[in-house]
Amino acid sequence: MWVVLSFLLAPACTTMFLTFWLSASTEVSFGLVAPSILRLGLLPGPLTPHLSALLTKAAGCLRKLEGSIDIATYTQSTSEPRHNHAIPPHKAQGLHEPPTFRHPLQLWGKSVEALWRVSMLLEEKHPTWDGLSCRLLVWRSIVGERGSLVGEWARRETIRNLGASKLPSI
Repeated sequence: MWVVLSFLLAPACTTMFLTFWLSASTEVSFGLVAPSILRLGLLPGPLTPHLSALLTKAAGCLRKLEGSIDIATYTQSTSEPRHNHAIPPHKAQGLHEPPTFRHPLQLWGKSVEALWRVSMLLEEKHPTWDGLSCRLLVWRSIVGERGSLVGEWARRETIRNLGASKLPSI
């Protein structure tokens, strides 16, 4: 009984916790929040009820983060984080530590990927989807095909969909 109850309460508690973290979001905490929202969305069973609200709040934090990024100082050699929390299995020790990026643009790009994936989980188009999609394509253009597999997939699908629609000739 306790296992079932804790499984049902865990998404609600996590949602409340993430909402609190997003309220006091800093660059360091945002490095944990975006992947956590994605993990919450990928839990088996029905989607967490407040996932849409979390996504909206996280997208707002992402916009704040954009103001502190100087893209001119970014170099391709800094494209990989030292810790990749996206690849399971996760070890218990260190999972609570935010990923370390050498440049804030990397945090931004990985967060865009995670939040875009969350927006794709929702049954209806989320208001942040368009903005996240544009940002995902920008991120992919910065890091290249190998730097963002999610971005490359989105780029190819965008081109395929543009070709499938009957656009008038210019």
